[in-house]
Amino acid sequence: MRPLCLALAFCACNPVDYGKPPDRDDTAEGDADTDSDTDTDTDTDGDQDHDGWTVEEGDCDDLDPYVHPGWDEDPDDGKDNDCDGRIDEEFDGIVAAFYDSDPVDPWSPDIVITDRLGRLIRTVPILDTEVFPGWLDHALDDGWVINDLASGTLSQVHEDGSVTLLAEFTEDDTEWGLYGIATHPDGYYLASTIDKLWRVDPDGSREVLASWNTDMSDPATFDLLPYTVAVDWKTGEVGLVCYYGGFATWSEADGLNIRRRPDIEAWDGVITYSGAHMDQGGWYSAKFDAKTGVQTIARYDLASDQWVDRVTWDQQWTPQVLGIDGESGDFYLTANGGWFYAIWYLGADDGYATDFYITDGTEQYRGFFGMALNL
Repeated sequence: MRPLCLALAFCACNPVDYGKPPDRDDTAEGDADTDSDTDTDTDTDGDQDHDGWTVEEGDCDDLDPYVHPGWDEDPDDGKDNDCDGRIDEEFDGIVAAFYDSDPVDPWSPDIVITDRLGRLIRTVPILDTEVFPGWLDHALDDGWVINDLASGTLSQVHEDGSVTLLAEFTEDDTEWGLYGIATHPDGYYLASTIDKLWRVDPDGSREVLASWNTDMSDPATFDLLPYTVAVDWKTGEVGLVCYYGGFATWSEADGLNIRRRPDIEAWDGVITYSGAHMDQGGWYSAKFDAKTGVQTIARYDLASDQWVDRVTWDQQWTPQVLGIDGESGDFYLTANGGWFYAIWYLGADDGYATDFYITDGTEQYRGFFGMALNL
């Protein structure tokens, strides 16, 4: 962020450039590889703070020139500088679920916490050893919210490792089990049971927000198989990333909007494992092309309703859950490769891939799955 003193020093004789970037395509709803910004930057009607951004363009405080979508977040000033719906956020490492798949001699499940450089800060043993943690997100107050892949429960894991059951999904609720979960900025949790999107409140009460057809035996009526749930923290819109390349959104105002239905009869080979929303940058997914074997991070283009590849890598590991640093645009993935389980880093600009945090390979039945960024 540009120091305030420098801006004030030059304001008497020079107009201040408040950092409006020349290429704003990642904030547009179309393909991020196509510059859709038609603003000439000469019309400042309605731009009360003269920072080059209007309320209509996303300026969330048009009386403060140091608050607009083109500004970097200052983690110490108590403002939403970049207008992404978060205040003072700064990438500060990763929290991940470390699960156990050994049916004979299981280890206890853990929550693993790293710093921003991928160094282990601490491990929180989950005191309920029957829990098989899958997806996870930060809880609304203390600790983390996780789903149990084995029992179909949604629980809160506290900082001390104790577990509080929030909701239990029975066979009457779904025949698929409990999959993607997320924390919503309006103060509740989201859960996908493949055929339904659920709202779960902190007191355990729940309701179905949307449902769809998952019967692949009838391609004419098939809708979706949502694998994960993601949230646009600024708008509250929910993204449903589906296993066979499908994609849908849900919002309280508009309800369910199925953007891309997979063609089951003429499937194009697209598999989308996991999705996330980049602050000010749209919806993304870890994508695998079953016909070519190519693995990518893809962005969903709302103009064409297609997944557009952004980053490709050659490493022989299977991606699990995706996370995105909204400030840098860099990607993080939990992944399994042989006995070595890792959280991988992929650079947004060049696709450079390296392990961010990796196990030593001695615990062959353990691996990472759910992950959330510490912001």
